[in-house]
Amino acid sequence: MEQKFSKNSIDLQVLREFCEREGETVTYRKGDQLEREGDPARWFAFVESGCFKYVNRSSDDKEHITWFSFEGEFVVDYPTFLYDRPSQTTIVAMMTSRIFRVSGEQIRLFFSQSMETMTLRAIIAEHILFQFRSRYLDLHCTTPRERYNLLMQRCPGIVEHLDLQDIASFLNVTPKTISKIRKEILTCRTSPRSLTSPPRPSARSAKRSLSARISHRFSKTTMINLHACYCALFADIEQKLPFLFAGIK
Repeated sequence: MEQKFSKNSIDLQVLREFCEREGETVTYRKGDQLEREGDPARWFAFVESGCFKYVNRSSDDKEHITWFSFEGEFVVDYPTFLYDRPSQTTIVAMMTSRIFRVSGEQIRLFFSQSMETMTLRAIIAEHILFQFRSRYLDLHCTTPRERYNLLMQRCPGIVEHLDLQDIASFLNVTPKTISKIRKEILTCRTSPRSLTSPPRPSARSAKRSLSARISHRFSKTTMINLHACYCALFADIEQKLPFLFAGIK
């Protein structure tokens, strides 16, 4: 999978290197939990491979997917892990995933090292706020097809790893809607006629068409009348301004 949010991302290379240098390498199998809703949030991690989903349950025990973290991104319940507060979401590996993880205490010490790292902390908070605000606006102002396309742009290989139900939950639509969107996209890709413009008419047919339009607009009588008007107009000009035609006769 490709790097995510490449156009709107911030430079987190320093933070990634910190996780790789100071953190522990852990492999999660599909279904393993990085964080559990209600338990103290503990980890900040960089996803080297794999992907995670953020799961919340409603009062009727229905599962809702609120976010994804893919390869090349960070996975964390931010900012609760910084203060050992109860996690607000359950973070689950969707496939075998390898991460570099550090604890909340390690990150707090890292952020307090210098003005640069303190600034980085503020930038991260702003970036996460921007992500969630964008998601909020997308849910209210875009169509299901547009939201699906945005998710595909973020992770082109996502279809291979996500269940239909998970995509539908994240986009706040039904699985039937996702199936319909996929069918429409497949139809567009396999129907070249729908992507091409209608054939252009030949020069001969275009000429006939032009002649037909002219004939339709101007009858023979109309053309004679226009000719007479032009002759009268030039005669009047010649009489009033003879010097214009001195070199013609």
